Amino acid sequence: MLTALKTLLNRERLTFLGVGISAVLIDYGVYYGLQSFAQGAVDAAKALGFLSGAVFAYWANQKFTFEHEADNRYSLWRFCLVYALSLFGNIALNNVSLGLLADLAYGFTMAFVIATGFSAVFNYLGMKFFVFKAH
Repeated sequence: MLTALKTLLNRERLTFLGVGISAVLIDYGVYYGLQSFAQGAVDAAKALGFLSGAVFAYWANQKFTFEHEADNRYSLWRFCLVYALSLFGNIALNNVSLGLLADLAYGFTMAFVIATGFSAVFNYLGMKFFVFKAH
């Protein structure tokens, strides 16, 4: 069991988690701020929040999580593809969740968490095996 825990909590995953938490805080801050400022533009606010977190995530994951030093031209387009797919999934899940959870007191936050959870798993797998894969 201890071996399984060490495998689960390796440096790469812990760093990805720290970067991810920071990116999510950026995402949520921008999303919440824009939604509060321009009510009704949920999709635009969600997209801009997500993209703000993505810019930070690319830089931090490249530098710290995967320590990737290869030519950025290739990792950048791959990152953009992974994040574009993740963004569409994130917005779609956020919309569906908002509709299903609209009557709950914390429905807005729960929808954000569901959409972000999907993105986190999708992004980790995409970055590890496609964007910053070891050659």
